[in-house]
Amino acid sequence: MSLPNQLLARDEQVLYKARQHLFVAISHVLAGLSLISLLLSTGVTFNRAFGNNAERVVAGLRVSDLALVIIAVISGIVLASTFGDYLRWWNEQYLITDRRILLLQGPLSQSTVELSLGKITSSKIEQSMLGRIFNYGRIKLLLDPKETNNLLNVLDFVARPQEFQRILQEAKSNYDCGYGYLEPDVNELTSLLGRGILTDAEFNQKKRELLNRN
Repeated sequence: MSLPNQLLARDEQVLYKARQHLFVAISHVLAGLSLISLLLSTGVTFNRAFGNNAERVVAGLRVSDLALVIIAVISGIVLASTFGDYLRWWNEQYLITDRRILLLQGPLSQSTVELSLGKITSSKIEQSMLGRIFNYGRIKLLLDPKETNNLLNVLDFVARPQEFQRILQEAKSNYDCGYGYLEPDVNELTSLLGRGILTDAEFNQKKRELLNRN
């Protein structure tokens, strides 16, 4: 069973999965690679400028060679940090269920923040010019004045924000009416499968459960 399914209550259904736009991951990777390129270029230039210096320093290394070693170590740290940023992006998900919104974070140790649909009054999309071009944006959730949990009131760089908002509004409407997707029919299961929310195994299992119930 996948981690999102382990977090769900009995009969709770995931309606939509989203994450920050790929633009976020690409920007982190490009920034890391650019810094590594700059460090390596600096090391090569320094080595050429002082390569003929015969002065010996730590462990018998010349100044130029020692500089290259230090730059290589720093580049390795930057590369590891860049890979960590990518893992954080990949493992961070926004889930809309028929009862709440879940924020899953962390490549190794998982942290979860949740917000009940009943505490949301409305939502607002903000998009920059780049956001409109690449289809990402910020979603602001307007909460009940009594709600003190502000960790999920702003979702940044959400991919396909209009689709996210539409599913959220439908889930909120169903929640307020006292019903939702607690007992989906085959067509709804097929839709969830097509959107990648259910795997083939989960689809077949839920379909069998639905047919046995009928």
